[in-house]
Amino acid sequence: MKKFWIALFIFGLIASTASASLRTHKIETEDYFSIAAMTGVALSPDGQTAAWTEMRWEPPEEKRNIDLWVMKLDGAQPQRLSFDPSPVAGIRFSPDGKWIYYASTCDKSEDHPPCNGTQQIWRISPDGGAPMAVTREEKGIEHWDLSGDGHRLIYSLSGKKAEDQWKELRGEFSELEYANAPTEYSSIRSLDLETWRTKDISSPERVIRDLDLGRVGKYCVTITTPDNELLHREGWSRIDLIDLESGESEILTPEGWRSSHPSLYGWIDSVRISDDEKAVAFSISFDGFPTLLYVSEKTKKGWELERLSVPGEPSIVGGSVGWRPGSRDLVFLGEDHARVRL
Repeated sequence: MKKFWIALFIFGLIASTASASLRTHKIETEDYFSIAAMTGVALSPDGQTAAWTEMRWEPPEEKRNIDLWVMKLDGAQPQRLSFDPSPVAGIRFSPDGKWIYYASTCDKSEDHPPCNGTQQIWRISPDGGAPMAVTREEKGIEHWDLSGDGHRLIYSLSGKKAEDQWKELRGEFSELEYANAPTEYSSIRSLDLETWRTKDISSPERVIRDLDLGRVGKYCVTITTPDNELLHREGWSRIDLIDLESGESEILTPEGWRSSHPSLYGWIDSVRISDDEKAVAFSISFDGFPTLLYVSEKTKKGWELERLSVPGEPSIVGGSVGWRPGSRDLVFLGEDHARVRL
C-alpha cells in the first residue's frame, strides 16, 4: 500500500509545484520538450526512500529517455542515479534496501552481453555508484521478478521454436516476406543471488506475457498464450502456476471459464500472487465491456477459480490489481463518475 501512497505524494508534489509557477510566455512547440513524466515508482522496505523512473527529452539528440531517480522522504533533494541512454524499467528494492533492481537495454555495440543491446537485469545502490549487470543472457531477458527474501531472481527467455506451419512455403518461396515469424516458446530461469548459479525451471510450451514470483518463492504465476501473435492475447491467454521446487505446473483458468463473459475475446492484464502464496488475483479486460476481477484460491480440493463482485461497481482499471502486503486484501484502481481512486 505504501508504494501507492508515495506515488500519489510525488505526483501531487510535482502538480503543486507546477501550479505555483506563473506562465511568462505563450505556449510554444519547444515547451513540449520540457515535460517530464513518471513511468514507475517503488518504496524502500523501511519506508524512508522513494525511487522512480522519469521520462524526459534530453539534448543533444532530443530523444525521450527514462532514468532512475531516488529521494529521501525527510525532505532531501532528488538524486538522479542513471545517465545511460538506455531506458530503465521495472524498479524493485531488495528486502534489505541495499539495492535497486531494474531492467535496461545497455547498448554499447559490444559483441557479448550485457551491453550488446539486449535487455538485462541490473542493480545499483540507492546511494549511487556504478550499476552492476546481474544477468548476462545472450538474447536478453523478458519478464522477471525478485523473491521476497531477495535471494533469487526468476526471469523468462525466448527459447525453443515451435513447429513452423509455413516452413515448406518459406523454403520454396524464400524471397517473400512473411507477416508472422516462427513462434519461440518461453523458458524460465532462476538465478541464486548468493551463489550466482542459474537453474532452468520446467514450464509449459507457451509464450509468457507476464509473471509474478511469490513472497515465499515456492510458486511462480504466469500469463501465457499459445504463440507470440498479438491476436492470441485476446481469447487464448491463460494463467499457469509453476511449482519452482518440483517443476510441476497447473492451469488456474480451466476449460470453459470464459463462457459467462460478455465476450470470449478478453485479454488477461496482469497476475499477482498473495504473500502467503495461497491466492492468485488477475483482471481480464474487453473491447466495449467492463474489466472483470478473478481470484483463484488454494483449497483442500485444489485451486478454485472465483469471479469477484466489486462493491459499488466501479470500473476496474485493467492491470492495476495487487495484494495489500501481508494480507488477503485486494487493491486496485477503480473509475467512478470520471474519478479514479485506489
